[in-house]
Amino acid sequence: MDPRGISLSSLELVRTRLRKVFSYLIALQRHRTPVERNVDQHRWYLWLDSLPSHSAVALSKENPTSHDPQGESASDDTLLRVSRPKIGRPPTPPVSVKVVAAPIQVARSC
Repeated sequence: MDPRGISLSSLELVRTRLRKVFSYLIALQRHRTPVERNVDQHRWYLWLDSLPSHSAVALSKENPTSHDPQGESASDDTLLRVSRPKIGRPPTPPVSVKVVAAPIQVARSC
């Protein structure tokens, strides 16, 4: 018996049944959501060669699995790095737009 007063045989029985339940749940999840092995089956995708040319997007041109002769990684294994773009202040709108963009008073019909 363990300190909780449960016999070891019944404890093993509970563990075995729990393993079977979780194995069943794993198999059920895999059956319900099969792995999509073709890119065309996904709802959305973006090929690496069609990434925008921008200073905030950096694509490694090296093979990320390449190694140097000493067996160490040739790079930091980063394939794609995206950073937050630096956004400047917007230009001042022309006077003609400022007049049109003045606040509009809306009458309430209550």
